[in-house]
Amino acid sequence: MNRAAQRDGFRSTLMTDDPYAVAKLLSLTMMTPNSTPPKNNKSKPNVNLSQQSEPSLQDNFGNEWSSVLKSWLDVQELVAAGLAERAYESQSQLHAAFNQVFGSSTGNWLVPSLHAVCQSTHRLAQAADRELAGGTVTTDQAKLQSAVTLLQESFSRTYNDRKEYHPE
Repeated sequence: MNRAAQRDGFRSTLMTDDPYAVAKLLSLTMMTPNSTPPKNNKSKPNVNLSQQSEPSLQDNFGNEWSSVLKSWLDVQELVAAGLAERAYESQSQLHAAFNQVFGSSTGNWLVPSLHAVCQSTHRLAQAADRELAGGTVTTDQAKLQSAVTLLQESFSRTYNDRKEYHPE
């Protein structure tokens, strides 16, 4: 996995100001709720994520995206390794950081991206719960329950007054 190339792709997409391109970038389609997680911890690869923070990254509207970028890079790496539980934890950080960006953004241009982030958080929470259950059927949905707070915060942010975005 080439983090530098992914970082450049993220920056390039963000600078297009295309709400649907950013949403597509933030969509997580690699691990669906029906994917099969590793059966036990012994078969899981060891992924060491970078502990360094990303340098400042602002969109053309002045919103700071470095926290979103760092978490997004981590999620991509963990999903590729099939580590649903750790990917969910990074996705939770991404979701919280994105909620901050969304709350400070002008207009509604990030609504499609917020929808994509919410869907990804939900999918990863389901996958993490399956991974924690070891593939057995269980009613304990701890990760899905913890995702509720993020999803409710996102809904609250979209429910509050948003200024209409008019691209120039």
